[in-house]
Amino acid sequence: MSSSSTTDALHAQVDRMRLEIQSLSSEQGKEQISIGNYLLARLTQLGVTHMFGVPGDFNLAFLDLVEDHPSIEWVGNCNELNSAYAADGYARVKNQGLGVVLTTFGVGELSATNGIAGAFSEMVPVLSIAGVPSTVQQKKHYLLHHTLGDGRYDAYAKAAEQFTTHQAYIKNAATAAVVIDEAIVQCLTKAIYLTLPTDLVYAEVSSERLQTPLRRNVPLNDPQSEEFVLDQIETRVKDAGGDVVVLVDACVIRYNIKAEVMDFLKRTGFPVYAAPMGKTAVDENWERYGGIYVGSITDPVIKENIEKAKLILSIGSLQSDFNSGNFSYNIPIRRHIELHSDHTQVQYAMYPGIGFKQLLPKLTERLEKFHSTGSQIPVAPYIAQLPSDSTQVITQRWFWPRLGSYFKSGDLIVTETGTANFGILDVPLPPKTMLVSQILWGSIGWSVGACLGAAIAGRELDYGRTILFVGDGSMQLTVQELSPMIRLGLKPIIFLLNNSGYVIERTIHGKHRKYNDIADWKWTELLDVLGDRKTETKSYKVSTRDELDALFKDEVFLSNKTITLVEVTMDRLDAPRLLEAQVEVAMKTKCAEDIVRITKEAIEKDREVQDKVGKLDPKDCTFESVFLPLAQADTEIDRVTEPLSFYLNVSPTKEIRDASNEADSLLRDFSVESSMRLDVFDAKTAAEKNIKESGQWEKLSDEDRRLIDKMVLDGTRAGLALPEEKREELKKLKKELSQTCLEFSKNFNEEKSVITFTEEELKGVPKDVISGYGKRTEGDKTVYDVTYKTPDIFPIFKFAENPTTRQLAQEGYEARLEINVPLLDKVLDLRRRIAALLGYKTWADYITEVKMIKTGDGIKKFLDDLESKLRPVGEKEKAILLEIKKKEHEELGLPFDGEFYLWDYRYYDRKYIEKTLDLDDMLVKEYFPVSVVVPTILQIYQDLLGVQFYPIEGTVWHPEVQQFAVWEKDAKDQSGFIGYCYLDLFPRENKYSHAAVWGLLSGFTNPDGSRSYPLAAMVANLAKPTGEKPALMTHDDVVTFFHEMGHVFHGLLSKTKYARFHGTSVARDFVEAPSQMLESWCWEPKVLEKMSSHYKTKEALSPELIDKIIKSRYVNVGLFYLRQLFFAKFDYKVHTDQEKEDYTNLWCNLREQVSLVKSKRFSPGQGTFGHITGGYDAGYYGYTYSLVFAADMYRTVFKADPLDPARGKLYRDKILRWGGSREELDSLKDFLGREPNSNAFLEEVFGTVPPSHL
Repeated sequence: MSSSSTTDALHAQVDRMRLEIQSLSSEQGKEQISIGNYLLARLTQLGVTHMFGVPGDFNLAFLDLVEDHPSIEWVGNCNELNSAYAADGYARVKNQGLGVVLTTFGVGELSATNGIAGAFSEMVPVLSIAGVPSTVQQKKHYLLHHTLGDGRYDAYAKAAEQFTTHQAYIKNAATAAVVIDEAIVQCLTKAIYLTLPTDLVYAEVSSERLQTPLRRNVPLNDPQSEEFVLDQIETRVKDAGGDVVVLVDACVIRYNIKAEVMDFLKRTGFPVYAAPMGKTAVDENWERYGGIYVGSITDPVIKENIEKAKLILSIGSLQSDFNSGNFSYNIPIRRHIELHSDHTQVQYAMYPGIGFKQLLPKLTERLEKFHSTGSQIPVAPYIAQLPSDSTQVITQRWFWPRLGSYFKSGDLIVTETGTANFGILDVPLPPKTMLVSQILWGSIGWSVGACLGAAIAGRELDYGRTILFVGDGSMQLTVQELSPMIRLGLKPIIFLLNNSGYVIERTIHGKHRKYNDIADWKWTELLDVLGDRKTETKSYKVSTRDELDALFKDEVFLSNKTITLVEVTMDRLDAPRLLEAQVEVAMKTKCAEDIVRITKEAIEKDREVQDKVGKLDPKDCTFESVFLPLAQADTEIDRVTEPLSFYLNVSPTKEIRDASNEADSLLRDFSVESSMRLDVFDAKTAAEKNIKESGQWEKLSDEDRRLIDKMVLDGTRAGLALPEEKREELKKLKKELSQTCLEFSKNFNEEKSVITFTEEELKGVPKDVISGYGKRTEGDKTVYDVTYKTPDIFPIFKFAENPTTRQLAQEGYEARLEINVPLLDKVLDLRRRIAALLGYKTWADYITEVKMIKTGDGIKKFLDDLESKLRPVGEKEKAILLEIKKKEHEELGLPFDGEFYLWDYRYYDRKYIEKTLDLDDMLVKEYFPVSVVVPTILQIYQDLLGVQFYPIEGTVWHPEVQQFAVWEKDAKDQSGFIGYCYLDLFPRENKYSHAAVWGLLSGFTNPDGSRSYPLAAMVANLAKPTGEKPALMTHDDVVTFFHEMGHVFHGLLSKTKYARFHGTSVARDFVEAPSQMLESWCWEPKVLEKMSSHYKTKEALSPELIDKIIKSRYVNVGLFYLRQLFFAKFDYKVHTDQEKEDYTNLWCNLREQVSLVKSKRFSPGQGTFGHITGGYDAGYYGYTYSLVFAADMYRTVFKADPLDPARGKLYRDKILRWGGSREELDSLKDFLGREPNSNAFLEEVFGTVPPSHL
């Protein structure tokens, strides 16, 4: 299937090849032409008829040629900025034809910079030509006027690099023609920069190249990839049952695909809407056009029609703030397909190099079969609504709808970056109308210069009237450009909206500030002042609705025989509906200042409660006056601030992350302050005494009594029984520890280093992984920049055949956070000092006091016992892997030293699995597309636990985030509501780099007995889609996701009275047990079959492949758990040492002793041990310790039928429901029907326990 766009692209390639051949051949003897005329000839070929600019001594020679040229007319502007604006407006109306602006070196080109940058930002092809000093003057660095006084002639060119897509410098006659041609070809949708030295204007070049036309370079779509994308889109449309709406935007206009889009719409019947920058991209009177979509500020009917569709197809989307309602699009990625100029995104999968110009005609042929369905989707009429009030005041809400009947087909409408841009959106425009506006760049005054260029182009293309809407504040900035309009006999109708100043700024801030006011000019006399005393002009002033109505009936006005200005007076505070809504949304968005301010306010409110409690007379201290208000205050500060401090882990905006980090720092300091308040502790102990002596203790619930015990214990563990001097020292140490831990953790999210490899060095790494790496040229080699994010670096550990590559990657990974080494030293020293002050032998003893294991010695006994059982198994496994390594090294001719290194483990573990089980990780991965696995796992949990997930829409921190409301499956009313869940699944820069769950809101019972509902956010870093494949998950990813969702449901299904005990607020050495138990589902045949669907064939995993996956669970189990023991033993050792030691040596030596892997050099891997400051200090043993409980729970209750809802209900009722509101051992005994034991764990690890047969 061919299309005209494909043919054009092929012609462009052929012509480009011709030019390349000509540039290599000798051109002597050919007809000569001056460089200046060569440039003008090229511009003429591209349809340029006018050039804008201002004379200057470095462009005068070229200006002679321009003025004498038969086809190009010079339009002298009043200043260079306006000339750039005019070239911008000209190019837009010429359907992205080339706009040209000529300025002089330095002062002239810099004056035009704002306008050129705007063209670049808004993707308008503007050629900026700067006349510059001669090549001789530049070479000798003469100190000429317009230089910076330092002899540099490249300063302005370097500045242009920031806002032009290509910079071309004519340096000699030999290369001039090539330089000019290459520059113009680059100017497809953005501004380019070209210098023309004075001594080369008349230098001659061959005219041979002019015989080959220049065509804009539109790359061809790869046919195979394009076909795949077409299949993907067609499948999504089919899955949606044809329930599709189309959203057009700026790039439909910028890339001139309006005809292709309209053909697509007519042949599919799908309803269409436009973003603000896409207004007039389609005929607004067409019956299937529904209006403007601006995110949350959209008309409610339009908003519902778009957001309820099963699939939204965006074409040419550009989601800037004003174009998207301050980024409030409620279009989930899972229901979104985006067609762009250079890529296509189908839900989560992005396909680079597949542009809409060539894709759309083929997509039209594919989807026209859905016309019968698409044409039945209702579209509300898009009409201008006049307000029903009877006032004579001209308001924004009346003015713009009233213009609906004034506009007519063929009008060319230019709107200023002000109220006009917002007001015009509420008005449907007639067919063949063009709207010219600057929404993204938003330079005040742009519209006046742009109107000049637009009017010239409109006259050339036989448009009807040119109508400009501009505010008085904007007009004052660029009013000079009315003069060229009059001089050239143009006849724009200018509506000057007089509201005595800057309305947008007043709406945002400073409504009554003088800085938003301007002088009140005599506007109706303006055209006479700026005219040439010969041209007739017309000016009107209207102040009431009747006056405007009368004007629209005035025959002289309607005749439009000359330039006309209409001054429309409005109230100084009046703003269009959409502008007011936009500002309201922006103000509601939490900005960086809000995060810190709200946190400080929450802290102060909590402090007030503590102050009140601390002042109580001991006899007045009761459960109601002390424990309840303190518990409620703790709950409230967490409710307000937990989401704010969460942003530091997920926000894409640095300012927000920094503010969130500051908020977290404030909260940590306040936590230390609160824990050290002796007055509050005295009130707690007095209340406890009074409660017990009064007999109230027996009347309280178990959870009430647990609250008292824990709150009093908090004070004891905080050292409040210490003398004042030691308390102050302890307080200082705790604050210092808190801040150091925060800095340690922050470095993880801010780490951005990369390691670079060639393709040869990456041999063995899957191609779809390599395609996601940053690719660049280094000298004559292509290299790949690999981040240390898990989806990037771990495939190298597992697949890179070159051991040196693996070694470098592993050593880099270990050393990537060397910055954390001194911080960890400081953390451990502070913990030793704190433990000593509190009277504990070690930090481990302090930490374990409130855990199930109870003592530091208990940790040591557990780890030593497990190591003694694991070591023999690990030694055997290591010997097997070493033999595989030896054989491979012999086959590859690599030296073999008999050692097993850290970077060998994952690689040969995979090789062993492939060899013994014939199990290919990458093949397995193909059966686990994210789009299948995630909803299937959610469904398994829903069925097992009797709940239902409902997708909801709302403001989130990133467009990829999914939101759900969670209800009881049989809910009949509000009592069946459970809570909320967020999923943030894919990696991005500055995001938390592993997988974890945050309980952003805890569930609890309000004082009035009502329920406050929990909210849990799951953050992961699954591999993103590639050009060839959708987002796929390894089996490890599947296990991790299942595990983390276990934490989510622990948070959602807990039902405690107090937030303190909610969800995962249990002993640290038990918190992982429920999720570890749930990992077992990922090794069950029926579940694996249910979760799998090959991304191409849609087939589930075969029984044979499932069997291999299950058998791989305990392959090399000894080495796996020895690695876990290494982490746990390091954690234990550093938290029981009495003195500081060399922790890098400890890290590397202990790893070799316990994990049985060697290193060639000692890297400071302890800097990457995030658990040690993330709440698992002296607690890493808990991962293995809790496995004992996990294995016991699964085998005892779930093994017989893991998908049985009755067993799921038992799990909810006995484990999840209680959270930390009772002893964890009591919950376990209640669930198991007996005391827990380690039999199941030991048999799974050291025996052969077959899976259940479902």
